Amino acid sequence: MARIRKQPRQAMARTLTLQSSGSRLALFLLPILGVSLAAWSWWVWAAGSLVHSDAVQPADVVLIENFDPNYLLFERAADLLRRGLSQRAIVPVQGGGQVANGMVELMSQVARLEKVEKIPIREEEPITLNTVVDIKAYLVAHKVESVLIVTDGFRSQRAFLVYDKILTPARIRFTIVPVFGLKNVQNWRKSWHGIQDVTLEFAKLWYYRLIVLPGL
Repeated sequence: MARIRKQPRQAMARTLTLQSSGSRLALFLLPILGVSLAAWSWWVWAAGSLVHSDAVQPADVVLIENFDPNYLLFERAADLLRRGLSQRAIVPVQGGGQVANGMVELMSQVARLEKVEKIPIREEEPITLNTVVDIKAYLVAHKVESVLIVTDGFRSQRAFLVYDKILTPARIRFTIVPVFGLKNVQNWRKSWHGIQDVTLEFAKLWYYRLIVLPGL
């Protein structure tokens, strides 16, 4: 009888021990889980804050923001022209060198983009701001009233801020058309190159927000 009474006590002790261990494990894991969720939410917000997209509508020209050679921008511009949303495309070319011109011509041919005009621009810091100032001069000189701006997805919010600052006072309507390749808002953290791109664009966005644009 003594043994029979002792077994429930041992089982209860084991149960209490397991419950205590589980509580300690939960107390250990909850802060880690909380920090992980907070970090994930912050990174999702950071990537999403880089993106700006407008409803696509017809415009006088399509502008390809080819700061870094990106064939997908030419492909999207060609698609916009084929859909009848514009009649011609323009591409800013830094320095006007043979290599830069050759890259534009090659990507235009591959994308079957026939009506494209190269615009020479300055290579002066801050690059984006001075480029948009040169583009504005071209648009005003050619009496362009509306433009579709095809740009890399992760720089689209910065593009919107700069064009809004420069083109809106000139009464030039613009539409931002972001383009994503293999890296997008959902999967950019899966590669070091994606992390590098998003981190760099995030820094540039806030550099323009806090330093460049307030000074204009």
